[in-house]
Amino acid sequence: MQTSPAERSHWAGSTSSTSDPRSCPVVAGRETTIEICKGNLGLGLSIVGGCDTLDDTGIFVSEIIRGGVAESDGSLLHGDQILSINREDVRAASQEHAQRLLQVSLINHHKTRQMFSFIFLCVILISFLLLCLIRCFTFISGVHWGSPPGSSSF
Repeated sequence: MQTSPAERSHWAGSTSSTSDPRSCPVVAGRETTIEICKGNLGLGLSIVGGCDTLDDTGIFVSEIIRGGVAESDGSLLHGDQILSINREDVRAASQEHAQRLLQVSLINHHKTRQMFSFIFLCVILISFLLLCLIRCFTFISGVHWGSPPGSSSF
């Protein structure tokens, strides 16, 4: 994510002198790439602005939620302008589009978890069916086919 506040930082894809976004200092007035790993949680921030607003000046951090991932990370401040999210430029984006981009990794995380659950369920179902087939063949092989003892065939 890249941000540039009322003179501060910038998300994903900037020109910082340090290659690791986690150790790069955030300098007022300079675009800075920051990386925040939110896991399956929200970032804990609110944004305002976008191309669909009257002033059309960009996307800005309007609030950092207390106890959220963004507050714990400390890289973002109220007033930072977000220039890109996940390497997508949002300088001319709508607020709604920027919000969707900020939620992408959470959505992908849930889809991955659902796919894993589905695959796990399929493996269990196939294992159960194989066990049933083995038991059926064991039962069938124990049955003596043909005429019962003492009967005669014509």
